[in-house]
This record gives sequence, C-alpha cells and structure tokens, in this order.
Amino acid sequence: MEKRTKRASITAAIAVAAVAGLALLSSAVAGPSASYNRAIYKLTVTSPADIGGTPTTEWVSLSDGTWQADLDDQTFVASADSYVIVDRDSGTVYRRTGPPSFMGDLGQAPDGVLALKAHLKGDTTLQQRGLHLKVGKDQAGRVKLDVLDAADKQVLVVTIDGQIPDEDAAAARVLDVNPPQVHVRDTAMPVGKAPTTGPVAYWFGPAVGNWHAAAAAAHSRVRTPEQVMSGQGARAESNAVVTLYEHPGVKATSAQPGILSRPDGELQIVSEPVTSAHAQGLIDAFNGKNGDETYAPWPRSTVTLASGEQATVVPSQFDGDGPSRESFFVITSTTLVQISGDVALSDIPGLAAQLRRLK
Repeated sequence: MEKRTKRASITAAIAVAAVAGLALLSSAVAGPSASYNRAIYKLTVTSPADIGGTPTTEWVSLSDGTWQADLDDQTFVASADSYVIVDRDSGTVYRRTGPPSFMGDLGQAPDGVLALKAHLKGDTTLQQRGLHLKVGKDQAGRVKLDVLDAADKQVLVVTIDGQIPDEDAAAARVLDVNPPQVHVRDTAMPVGKAPTTGPVAYWFGPAVGNWHAAAAAAHSRVRTPEQVMSGQGARAESNAVVTLYEHPGVKATSAQPGILSRPDGELQIVSEPVTSAHAQGLIDAFNGKNGDETYAPWPRSTVTLASGEQATVVPSQFDGDGPSRESFFVITSTTLVQISGDVALSDIPGLAAQLRRLK
C-alpha cells in the first residue's frame, strides 16, 4: 500500500482549517445538538520505521464516502464528483469537479480508509491488495489495525481515533469539498454547451475533418494574495473554455487525470477573453513585441467564421515557421482562440473558418 503523495499532474493548492488536532468530542461534551448521521471517523495511519513513513491523518464519512487525507504539506479531499487539493507550501487551493470519466482514480480511497471499511464489515482481508488485517488495541485502548502482507510483514498501522459529531466536522471544515476560496478550478462541461459564465467560447461543432468533439472543460486560475505580493503578474491568471477533438477509436483525452501526454492527433480549442492580460500578452507577441525583444509582426489573414464573424488568423511561430504548425490563433472581437495540434500551414485558414460560437 503506497502512501498518498503530491500528484504532479494536478495543479496544487491553501491551507484548510487545521484539522489534524481536532478534538474528538463525545455526545455528552458536544451537547444535545450533536449528531452522527455522516458517520465520520478519524484515523491515524503510520508506516513502520523501516519504511520511513510519518503519521498521517485520514478522515472518512461512511454515509457518503467523502474522505480526507492530511499530509505534512498538503490535504486531499474527495467525494464522488469533486476533488480538492490544499497546498500549504504555495497557499493555493485546487478543485476539480465532474463525472467519473473526468475524475479518473482521484477519488480512490486512501489506505487507512480501506482498512477501516474492511474492519467494520468484519473482513480481515484486503484481497485486491494482497494484504490482511490483525486487530488489536493500543495503549490508550483505541482499536489498532495492523496491515500485513502475505508474509505477515507489517505494512501500515491504522489507529481508529473515533467518531466525531457532524457539527464539529462542519465547524472545522473537515471533508469540505467546496472550500470558500479556490484558486485553480477545472470543471467538466457538456460538449457543445456554452458556459453560463466565463468567456465567449468557440468550437468546430460535433465533428470537423477526421476529428470528433470528445470532451470539454472550463479552467480558471486566480493568484493568491501571496503571489500578488511576490510580484507575479496578471498574465498568470486565466479563465478559459477547452474543447478536445479526437480521431476515431481514441478513447482517452488529455482532460482525464493522469494523462501525461495528449493522445496522438488531438486538437485542443482554448477560448479566453481577448481583454485578459494573458491574451493581450500573446497578441503583443504576434505583433512583434515579447518582453524586451522586438521583431517583425507575424503573418496573418482574415477569415469569415462559420458563425458569420470576421476574425484574424495568426499561425504560431513560437516553434518555428515551417510547413506545419503546432498551433494557430484566431482573434475575434471578444475572444482569443488557440487551436493546438499538428496542422499543415496551408490547412489553417480553412480549419479556422469552421469555428463557431458555443451556444
């Protein structure tokens, strides 16, 4: 069983209320308002010294399956359709929301939670992992689950600290998948549907050429106060809608967590407000100014989009000016649209002309 660590493929994230030291109140102390409808358990998970692990705290609601794992520098919280990372090093919060295909295995319960559930069902085996449990008590009288491998070598020790009232969990924001401040957000969207808020977004329709629209998402990022104070510019912020196109037979998309490289032939259409600092920085680069560097403006052309709008098309020169480009840009009155994917330079105007607004 592996300890949950930082996930490099996910943008990290703020410190939630300090919950690791939350007192476990009995119903007598908590008063008559205490309720245990969510069946929230607190666990301490320890690796043997020879593994080099340090104790971590895990929480789980047995009523809805929401779990939380507190590490030294990060907290992970997951429910059926949401995943939150709280990162105390950077002071940022990441939240991902969507159906199972968008969440992947992010919601897979951590080790201590799995051991607790097995114990409460009277099951001493974790067969899918080739492990089993030995039940005992620690010096404080708490239930202790030794997680052992097939050779009876200790892999983990899971101590059941007890249950806490729903009210205490809510007050300490334990198992909170909707924190009050989120800095980076990825939200699954229905393909072909315009967002209710955010930029005016574009796509090619259900299919274009040999591609079909396979997935869509909204992405946003705002700076933390610390990042603003450190001098990080407004170009670091984003508010975009992404539609992904795949070739027939391709099942994965780069919207899925854990996909380290985009599937072969994938087209990404990213729409962001043309007035944003990020978009304006790109447009400056198209026009021959990139920081202190100046050069001739990039070639461009004008096309009429499928929606009837006039737009400017700029093939990218960030990666050279050969016969094919890894991306091109379409500038409308409201939106900067970036289309990334290997496209022949001669095909760019015709492909750009098929863009239309999401409705």
